[in-house]
Formats: sequence, structure tokens, C-alpha cells
Amino acid sequence: MCELSPEALGLQLNQQSVVKPTEEERYVITVSVRLKRINGGPVLILTNTHTAPTNKRLATSVAKAYVWNQMLLTGKAANLHALSKAVRCDDSYLRQTLPLAWLAPTIVEALLEGDEPESLQLADLLAMAKLDWPQQIKVFHHLC
Repeated sequence: MCELSPEALGLQLNQQSVVKPTEEERYVITVSVRLKRINGGPVLILTNTHTAPTNKRLATSVAKAYVWNQMLLTGKAANLHALSKAVRCDDSYLRQTLPLAWLAPTIVEALLEGDEPESLQLADLLAMAKLDWPQQIKVFHHLC
């Protein structure tokens, strides 16, 4: 159980002040949480909130792929070779990572909110990216 002082509660709620409770009175705050193992240890995840990605490597790879795809689509990079020079990375890494830009939006959202399966690997996402969105979602939910 976590207790906050009235002043701390007021700051958390972005208010000037909160009336101090009497001895018999307490503030009760209920939040929805779930327990998840991250890097071998238990972590409480707040649900129904925007949380930081739990697997930053996967989320970063998807974000890079999306940005790179947008650079190609908007003409900021004429081709993969020009893109590799612009972002200073190897052509083969670009070719490997770029398909992540075509993941289903629900999968990307799950990654960004930390709702991906613990066992999910980059290779799984790359394999899913070759499928159409309904099939991707089916495979993703099967991994959960």
C-alpha cells in the first residue's frame, strides 16, 4: 500500500491543495494493474494508461522503420542507398528493418504500450510483417 501526504496527492492531481483528512478518514485510490515479468523480475504495469514500452529494442526498431518508410514515401530519400546515407546505417540493416513499418496498427500500439508477449522477438515481428494485417494479428494473439 502506498500512502501520499495531502500535499503530494494535490501535486499528483495538479491541484493547489487537498484538504487534510482526519485520523478516521483516508483517501483511497483504486488503479487497475497487472503483474508482468520484465528482464526476469516482476513489475506492476498500470493498465488503461499510456506506459513506456517494455521492450525498447522492439519499439525502437518499429519506430525507425516507420520514420524511414515515411522518408522514402515523401521523397526525402530517393532510394534505399540514399536513405542509408541519410540515416548513417548499412543498407542490409535498412532492408531487414524496413518491413516493420507494415505491421498492423494494433500490434504497433501493443508494443508502444508494453502489451507485447514477453517471449516476442524481433525475428517474430519480421516474420509477421510479411503477412497481411488480419494474419499478423492472429499470429500476435497466438503468441500472447
